[in-house]
Amino acid sequence: MPYDFFLSYSRGNSGPQLKRFFKDLSDVVRQKRGLPQGATVGFFDQNSLERGDEWESEIVDAIQTSKVMVAITSPAYFKSDYCGKELGLFQQRIAAQPTVDRQSQP
Repeated sequence: MPYDFFLSYSRGNSGPQLKRFFKDLSDVVRQKRGLPQGATVGFFDQNSLERGDEWESEIVDAIQTSKVMVAITSPAYFKSDYCGKELGLFQQRIAAQPTVDRQSQP
């Protein structure tokens, strides 16, 4: 499933404020796109993964199909191997995409 955004964060920053941020950001994206309230627009592993899911493949797929990555950075984020892998994978994907000369677009 393609996502508008992928939320990347450190487990040390996974409190209720993060959940509220994801909900508020999702609401704004849905509103801007004219989508119904329940439409899924973002990937947040606490909401998007079910028990028994192969979380690594689900996260890789979400990173590969998300339009943007929203990274909640903190000292813990930069120390996390998993956060580094997520960011690195997203950067590789972006680098592999052909560039578009926006000035030549009508």
